[in-house]
Amino acid sequence: EELGAVVGPGLGFEPGKPRVVEAGKAKVEVRITDDFKFAFRDLTTNKKLAKLPDSAAAAIKTEFKDLAASLKEASKSQLLRLETLMVRQFRWTVERWRELYLGHPLMLPFAHRLVWGCYEDNGKLAATFRALEDCTLTDSNDEAIKLPAHDKVGIVHPLELPTVLRQAWLKHLADYDVIPPFAQLDRPVVTVKPEQKDLKYGGEFVGTELNAMTFKGRAERLGWARGSVCDAGSVNEYLKTFPTAGVDAFLYLEGMFVGAGMDDSITLDKVFFVKNGSVKIGSYVYDEPSDEKDERLMSFGHVPAIAFSEAMGDLAKIAGKQAVPEGE
Repeated sequence: EELGAVVGPGLGFEPGKPRVVEAGKAKVEVRITDDFKFAFRDLTTNKKLAKLPDSAAAAIKTEFKDLAASLKEASKSQLLRLETLMVRQFRWTVERWRELYLGHPLMLPFAHRLVWGCYEDNGKLAATFRALEDCTLTDSNDEAIKLPAHDKVGIVHPLELPTVLRQAWLKHLADYDVIPPFAQLDRPVVTVKPEQKDLKYGGEFVGTELNAMTFKGRAERLGWARGSVCDAGSVNEYLKTFPTAGVDAFLYLEGMFVGAGMDDSITLDKVFFVKNGSVKIGSYVYDEPSDEKDERLMSFGHVPAIAFSEAMGDLAKIAGKQAVPEGE
C-alpha cells in the first residue's frame, strides 16, 4: 500500500521545497499547486507568472512541458490508489505519514485536500485534521492539531464521523474552496436494512445480465479480483478484500470464463461475506461456503459498516444501478 507513494515521481523537486530555475537573469520559483499544475513566481519581483519567462532556456521549457504531462498522469494514478486506501482503512505511523505526504511534492496536495484521521492503538478515531500550505495541521474549527507520535493516521471514511462533525468538515472545505480529489465526506453510503441483518446471502443483484468485458472492466477498476479458476477455465466468483475490517466480499457469477470475449454475457448471482482469508483461492480450488451453516459466513448485520457499504456500493455500480466509474 505504501509503495505507490514511495515510487511516485519527485519531478525534480526536493522534499518540502519549491524548485528554483534560471531564466536568463531571473530566478523563477516553481511549485506544484493543489490542482496538480505548476505555479511560477519571479523571485526578483515577487510576482506570479502565468508560465516560464521567454528568457528561460529551450531545454528548461521542454522539461517543464514534459513534467506537466507526467504530473497529470501521476496524480490520476495516485488518486485511485488513495481512494482504495481509504476503503481498505489503511493506517500509517505518524512519522511515516509525514514523510510520505508532507514531505513528498506529489503527495502534498492530497494532504491538503483530504480529511485525515488520527487513530489510537485500539483503532478508535481520536481526531480529524487536514494539512495547510505551511504543513501545519488544522481541525474543522481552524484549531491547530498536533499528532501524538504513537498514534496512526488514515484517510477518514464518512461512516466513521458523527453527522455534526461530517457537516462541520463539509462547511470547512467549502469555506476554503477545498475540493477533495475524490468523493470522501459526501460519499454515498449503503447501510444494512433491518430485514437484512440475519441474511448470509444477498440476492439484490441476482439475475442481472452484463457483457462479460463490461463486468470485468467495472469490477477490476473498483478493486474486485477474480476468484478460483475451475473446470474449463470457469470463474465462479469475484471478490474484494477488506483486511483491516477482517472481511472478504464475494459475488457469485454464471457464465464467466478466463477467455470470455466481447460477445459473451454473464449473469450476477448472490453476494456473501466471509472472514478475511478464510476462503482459499487458486486453480481448481473449490473452497466456497456450500450453505448457510458454514461458520466462515458473516450475516450482513455483523459485517463492519464500511466494508458493507463499499462492497454493496461497488456492486450497484457494476450492475448499472448507480453511476458507472469514470473511464468505463
